[in-house]
Amino acid sequence: MGINAQTAAQILSKSVIVCVVLLALLSVAVVEVVELESRLSTDASTISQLKNDASHPTLTIWTKSLTLNSAGWLVEGVPDSFDFSVSFNSTVPVTLYFLSFAQFVQFVNSHGSISSVSGQYQYYPATMSLKDAMFTLAEACAGYVSVFQFAQGGTIFPNVIVTYNPSLSVTGVCASNS
Repeated sequence: MGINAQTAAQILSKSVIVCVVLLALLSVAVVEVVELESRLSTDASTISQLKNDASHPTLTIWTKSLTLNSAGWLVEGVPDSFDFSVSFNSTVPVTLYFLSFAQFVQFVNSHGSISSVSGQYQYYPATMSLKDAMFTLAEACAGYVSVFQFAQGGTIFPNVIVTYNPSLSVTGVCASNS
């Protein structure tokens, strides 16, 4: 019992159709695999960024405006193991100092005269607008305060944020005291 030519042609024709359908399905599958690999790569990148964000969270610690009726200063502690970023707008010029505790005592004892403070300190000159002033010496040292000094009464509109970023070694005045 053999297959005649017409039957063979029909079988071959159906086989070609099956092959074309299989190639089309394979093509669709390849496209889906490429899209899935792309999404997987994007998701892996997102996960990596989320892990980094979780290990270095950023927190807002001061955004409420404050008014001083006359010249003076506002003081805020700088937390250990954090980068400290200060931005503000104000109605009068404000000078920003980052002082060690010992320097702050000198500052207070001299009634706010920075010329009485010994040693090095970080500061930003009097301005009515400051953007992203960064202080990093407290990354492994709980030994600093920030001082916002007003030459006259006025209002400050702050945005102070901190980012957890502990140093592997002692920093700032703590390094010089160890």
